Amino acid sequence: MALFEYLYTAHAPIEDGDSVGILVLANRFGIGRLVSLCELYISKEIEKATTIGIFRSELDIIGLLICAQNHNASQLVKFCMHFIASNYQPMKKRKEFTQLDRETVTELEKNQWPPLSYLRALEDYERELHRFKGSSSSSNKKTGWFF
Repeated sequence: MALFEYLYTAHAPIEDGDSVGILVLANRFGIGRLVSLCELYISKEIEKATTIGIFRSELDIIGLLICAQNHNASQLVKFCMHFIASNYQPMKKRKEFTQLDRETVTELEKNQWPPLSYLRALEDYERELHRFKGSSSSSNKKTGWFF
C-alpha cells in the first residue's frame, strides 16, 4: 500500500509499514527516490536503537582517545577517531566530548557519520512528511475520503 501511496503522492508512510519490504519493492520497480527514502528511514532507526547504548556506556572512548594522542599510540588514535566519527551523534552528547581539542573536533566533524548532508536530507524529509500529513488529514476531513 505504501508503494501505491508513493506513486500517487510522492510520499510514503515508511514508518507505518515494512521499510525493508518497501525498499525491496522500490528497487524492483526502479523507484530510486523511494529506495533512498527507505535507506534514510532504516539507517535512522538503527541509529536510534544504538544511540542510547553508546550514550549510556561506561567505556570512556574519548578519554582513551586523549590518552592515545598524548602517548603517541597512533593506531589507537585512528581506531578511537573512527569509532567516535562513526557514532558522532551520540558521542557528541557525552560530557567528555568537551575535553577534546578544537583540531580533533574539526576532524571528527569532517568525518562524522551520518554526514551533514544526510542530516540535512533527513530534516527536509521529516519537514515534508509533517507538512504532507497535515495537509492530508485536513483534505480528508473536507472531502470525507477514507484514504
